[in-house]
Amino acid sequence: MFEGENNRGLSDPLGSTHHSTVFTVMTEVLKCKGRAMPSQARAAKSEKLSSARIELLRAESIESLRGLQETVVRMRRQLRSMETVGLRQALRLLEAGRPAHQIATTVDVAGHRNAVSALMREIQAARHRAQRAQFKLAAAEGTSMADIARAWGVSRQLVSRMVKEPTPGRRKA
Repeated sequence: MFEGENNRGLSDPLGSTHHSTVFTVMTEVLKCKGRAMPSQARAAKSEKLSSARIELLRAESIESLRGLQETVVRMRRQLRSMETVGLRQALRLLEAGRPAHQIATTVDVAGHRNAVSALMREIQAARHRAQRAQFKLAAAEGTSMADIARAWGVSRQLVSRMVKEPTPGRRKA
């Protein structure tokens, strides 16, 4: 494989612009054998659109990863609070001989459980958004569904389904 190529022999959209353009034109010449070759203006416009799409997907990927990170930080704080306030207090009360049913209300076990459960749902949703964004970006960069699946340890069918999922809040261009 040459520098500026991906595993399918196509130019790398993130590589050198000059080499990428030259390689794209050469690839089109080889593909067209006997047919009319697309104009350079059309090829350049297509490359710009492709680059713009990749940059949009990259921005969405970064945003979704930041959202996941924020949710994980909130979960860590909640778990730390549950440990330091809830569990330690429950242990002290149990060791002091207090009845278990009183401890559950005193420590607010239900409140801690509900908060952790809600944050777990948020983490799962944020992880899904981040994973979908990463899959879409990798696919737009030319990575095959099978290679994405191998890298993430998931099925190719899952990758394919998630790449086709619409991104909430964004209309299809």
